[in-house]
Amino acid sequence: AVFAGCSFLSASAVVPVVMGVDKSVTQAAAGMPLGQALKVVLRDFALRPHRVVCSIPYCMVMGVYFLTYGANNLADVVSERYDLGSTTQNTMKLFGATGAYTTSSILKDVAFAKMFSKASEAATEVKRAVPLTTYGTFLFRDALIIGAGFILPAMVAGGIKSSSSM
Repeated sequence: AVFAGCSFLSASAVVPVVMGVDKSVTQAAAGMPLGQALKVVLRDFALRPHRVVCSIPYCMVMGVYFLTYGANNLADVVSERYDLGSTTQNTMKLFGATGAYTTSSILKDVAFAKMFSKASEAATEVKRAVPLTTYGTFLFRDALIIGAGFILPAMVAGGIKSSSSM
């Protein structure tokens, strides 16, 4: 339960910025100028924060990061309780957090594209198949993000600690 609370707090720290960027970029791809899209997002956060926080897009982004941080924290808890080695713990983090992030992020991005591309009623829906290499590229990017954010800091801290004899 504690790891879930920590996951929620961690997600709460990044979601407003990530949601604002995601929404603005998606709206810009649908034809709205990026500057205007950013202004709309900032205005909504400033004037109606309660509406933003209770909105479906905000909850979707919160879900992505709650799942990602939750998978990372769960790997830490399981590793600690079962006295697993750092290699096993890092492998669990890499696969668990990357899987959670990639899956939930792609689902969120598809939903955002459908929600925010309706800015122009006259626009016709374009259906394209997504090449398999695109998913591979997303997976590579996400594994790199998870590795740099969750695994590398602990490794560097351990190296600094052992080299400085603390």
